[in-house]
Amino acid sequence: MAVVVGTNCGFCAVQPTSNPSGSFGPTWSPSRTVINGDFTSPTGSYRVTELGIWLDNQGTNGSTLDLGIYDWDGKKAANLLTHGTVAYAATEQWYRVTLGTKYTLASATSYCLACAWSPTTNYGSSNYAGTAANHTVLKNSTYPLPATNTSTWALKRYIAMYALYEEAPTSVTVPFRACSIIM
Repeated sequence: MAVVVGTNCGFCAVQPTSNPSGSFGPTWSPSRTVINGDFTSPTGSYRVTELGIWLDNQGTNGSTLDLGIYDWDGKKAANLLTHGTVAYAATEQWYRVTLGTKYTLASATSYCLACAWSPTTNYGSSNYAGTAANHTVLKNSTYPLPATNTSTWALKRYIAMYALYEEAPTSVTVPFRACSIIM
């Protein structure tokens, strides 16, 4: 299966499980950040429960990945909104972070997804597809993901990085009636 927005890239309603295949790359080295965006969130009331990235069998076993979501300022990823870490096992697989606090998305709004490697990683590679106007930048950075991004776009490809979402619970207002108890 190739890298497809809504299936194994961007916002996904179903967790991707198979190798996205497609073209090999981009490759990045330690202390670098990959930002993939701008993806439009689904229309309605949803929240992100998990972040993931497909990585091929490269890098240093025992390293850590920091996966996150940035808001979009119209030109680039801007501010880190939520993130979490996962250990890298140097095997070809999906690396996933279950968010302890689910992130509530604004309806039909642009966001960016990001991954930073811990400094002990040799290098990493994901699968990508085609070209896109505002996707994938390789940025020199420190680990973990920076609170504010200042990079603009570079490679302009979709990479196999996703945010799994679910419908957000709706609140119900229950009318309260005061009553008195007579004893």
